[in-house]
Amino acid sequence: MRAITITSNNIVTEIETDGGYEFIRDFIGGWIEGGSIYNEGEVIGTMYMDEEGKLMNLPLNEIATAVYNNNRSYYDNILGDVIIFGNCDNNGYDTGVTDELADLVYKIIENRS
Repeated sequence: MRAITITSNNIVTEIETDGGYEFIRDFIGGWIEGGSIYNEGEVIGTMYMDEEGKLMNLPLNEIATAVYNNNRSYYDNILGDVIIFGNCDNNGYDTGVTDELADLVYKIIENRS
């Protein structure tokens, strides 16, 4: 399935993966925490990050922070590397990134420039 990785040194990559707990854990390098990505009030994806990023003083991920805080009523810094998938299906499994979600991520990146 299609996913987007965003590293804390601002490298954004689209990948194809089967996903899964081990893959996500190995990519982010720690305990997994998921957060919803919003567009116009609707959840359109899930961002996985290191749950202990703040405790471990991981570097600020400026792009992931901008994506995560889109259409939120509060602000939070995202630290470390992240991976983005689409919404979960009815069985709780991740789905691939949709064109709408990818377009949102790239629009946010473009607006930061």
